[in-house]
Amino acid sequence: MTEKEIIAAISDLASAGNWPVYLVGGYLRDRILHRACHDLDFVVEGDAIIFARKVAKSLSLKPPVFYSRFGTAMFKSGKTTLEFATCRKESYLAHSRKPKIVASELKDDLKRRDFTINALALSLKDGKMVDLFAGREDIKAQILRTPIDPDKTFFDDPLRMLRAVRFASRLNFVIHPQTEAAIIRNRERLKIVSRERIADEFLRTMETTQPVTGIVLLDHLQLLPLVLPEIENLKNVVAADDRICKDVFRHTLIVLDRVSRRTKDPATRLAALFHDVGKPSTQKFIPGEGWTFHDHPIKGARIWLEVARRFNIGSPVREKVYKLIELHLRPHYLAGAGVNEEGASNRAINHLVNDGGKYLKSLFILSAADLTSKNTEKVRKGLSGIADLEKNVRQWKKEQRAAIFKLAIDGNEIMKLLEIKASPLVGKVKSELEGLVLDGEIPNRKRDLKKYLQDKKAQLVLLK
Repeated sequence: MTEKEIIAAISDLASAGNWPVYLVGGYLRDRILHRACHDLDFVVEGDAIIFARKVAKSLSLKPPVFYSRFGTAMFKSGKTTLEFATCRKESYLAHSRKPKIVASELKDDLKRRDFTINALALSLKDGKMVDLFAGREDIKAQILRTPIDPDKTFFDDPLRMLRAVRFASRLNFVIHPQTEAAIIRNRERLKIVSRERIADEFLRTMETTQPVTGIVLLDHLQLLPLVLPEIENLKNVVAADDRICKDVFRHTLIVLDRVSRRTKDPATRLAALFHDVGKPSTQKFIPGEGWTFHDHPIKGARIWLEVARRFNIGSPVREKVYKLIELHLRPHYLAGAGVNEEGASNRAINHLVNDGGKYLKSLFILSAADLTSKNTEKVRKGLSGIADLEKNVRQWKKEQRAAIFKLAIDGNEIMKLLEIKASPLVGKVKSELEGLVLDGEIPNRKRDLKKYLQDKKAQLVLLK
């Protein structure tokens, strides 16, 4: 069933039983924005668990998963997630973000929402939209604003400050000035939120269309030191003239933006954000050389492991980011200084391929984005060098495959299929088949190669 079909079926059930059920939040927001959404959230003025059971039975779905403390139930229909919650109001103590929950009515439930754009409700009994806080106007104006006093909103659930950052990045919305000010005032409250929940919001922000907007907002809202102190520390790198500046921080934002335009891969984006975190601890002034950052990729990779541990990031992403940070300067070295006119040696390419492994494509994306000099000619040469290196790596891989490659048919079978005698033509045909197989155009299977020869017989005979 599609989301619309599910909503229609639940509407019929609500109307037939006179249930006060409302579709709320993200689905309504995204529908107005013409964005896809597969999460359906419903609130019930009454017992949501009982109603969820009725829905599951009516739609012939598996029984819901229940969370009795919050009066909620959740289940799936295909790729669509359905969640039902009893309308409630919440109260918080200063030292905790675990609320005291009391069943209530729709108005109280909408008040506790994070932003007006998520505080819309559609009555499934009569199809009327409930918009108590001008959420539709804020969607149209692309503004993030809290439905009630922002200080109370962020005091009650400090994670909402990071949700503001994520929504701004995802939807390209601006945060209302009063909401911004409240975030800054309440930023220290974020310390009571678990690392896991902070990590989840941060990682979801990195998956948005414009993750660099999220990092800029974290900085602007003074949340960066609380969430990513390693990135905040990039502002303390000493420039060549001994002054403290934000060049490395700004450079990092540029690299992240460039990488994000080329790939949605979370690990490559994270590598872009953290690729220079080793610079603050490796900066050293050497007379005659100036400021240096020797071994900052190695130091940065180790710092990343600390971040990954703090955020409980799984091994596939953790290991890929580590390797990209560790190797991010290697393509520059091989494409630039110290390399002869013919390019990097086969030995150097062999080391790069072995060290980079399956991450080479991402490594080249990161290295190209890392060229941010104001000297346009230097950047042009750097990009050209990396492109040539990438081409040489592809050629080297092809040669390595060819070295251990054996065609699935031999010369005798070629002569038999083409009805020709032993001649240089046999070698030419075999070379063409090898090239097609190595380029991935034909599978190296006898039946596929025979079919190709039969289909192209007339053309191949003319090769002589």
